[in-house]
Amino acid sequence: YIGGATLAAALVYQRVSKDIDPLSPGNPLVFATGPFTGSSVPMVSRYAVCGISPLTAYWGESTSGGRFPVRLKGSGFDGLIVTGRSEKPVYLYREKVKAEIRDASQLWGKDSYETQKLIKKELGDDNLSVACIARGGEKQIRYASIMNDKGRSAGRCGMGALMGSKNLKAVVAAGDSKPKLADSARIRALVKQAGTDIDANPISVAFTEYGTLMYMDMGMMLGDVPVKYFTKSVFPVEKVTGEAFRQAYTIKNHACRGCPVGCGRLVKNFEVDLDVDGPEYETAVAFGPLCLNTDLDSIVEANHLCNVHGIDTISAGVSIAYALYLYEQGVLTKEDAGMELLWGDSKTILKLVEMIVNLEGIGEILSQGTLAMARHFGRDEGEASQV
Repeated sequence: YIGGATLAAALVYQRVSKDIDPLSPGNPLVFATGPFTGSSVPMVSRYAVCGISPLTAYWGESTSGGRFPVRLKGSGFDGLIVTGRSEKPVYLYREKVKAEIRDASQLWGKDSYETQKLIKKELGDDNLSVACIARGGEKQIRYASIMNDKGRSAGRCGMGALMGSKNLKAVVAAGDSKPKLADSARIRALVKQAGTDIDANPISVAFTEYGTLMYMDMGMMLGDVPVKYFTKSVFPVEKVTGEAFRQAYTIKNHACRGCPVGCGRLVKNFEVDLDVDGPEYETAVAFGPLCLNTDLDSIVEANHLCNVHGIDTISAGVSIAYALYLYEQGVLTKEDAGMELLWGDSKTILKLVEMIVNLEGIGEILSQGTLAMARHFGRDEGEASQV
């Protein structure tokens, strides 16, 4: 099984039965790295986190980058399998070939940034890496994410909810060992060639300059950017492109471990007490064109709220867009929502993110995703297939 996700699929398949409850102790949570992770091969600092999805009850797979994958692989194992449920909140500490389960009661209720900071302080090591859940995972919101290295996110399929169901607040990795290579000379030659190819590719430059948002205007030209809850494909895209974000904010790019491109974004002049991990393409689409929203501040803030509280930006944005669509159709009323739900209303979009995180009012049904929303409002389930 080559790669973390395929290895995880085999491990999960061996441990589940048909119709298993995704939030039951028997549903395994697998963190797995790939064969090149931790080596000198570029662009391989990724890990997959997998299990039966709390959102869909089918296979769930999410990936993230940063430093955590290298630190996890550096602990001497390709990954880990978590089963059962702790009686109290705990976190798992991995260092080289050692594993410890530690009390996390004092961390329960802390947001993702606070959790990472407090664990590093407790262990006295600012160089270790933390993958953790926040309110989304603790409340087992169906599309809760797992956050690592500040704003990196394993966001899809609700793996944060599965992690929360096990009372596992965080996985901490501090390993620094390197994988053994069967043919060091051949790897060096391949790495050199890969570096040359990456540097010569114009897409690499675009990713460095604008991150994944470099695709926004190109995708719109190709009809590949969904607008107004997948009902249109025309939008004033120039207002939400990577270039527009660069003009509006001071942005710094950062890279996953061992990546020469650095597509990650940090917004430097947003009014919070830390650098905000800038929105990726999918996030900007979900809170932008999909909701007919052109307000950049609200897109950045919605992304940050999701990261702080550990919920998937894509599922959250699509669920909000579906609510706006249902309101326009007259299916979801002002009384149901407790407010008007109008296309492009940035304040309402942010309010709905907060309501999802807090499971408040209409936010509770939105927190379950579009399929649950379609069933709740008696709609054709095909409307919810886009997410």
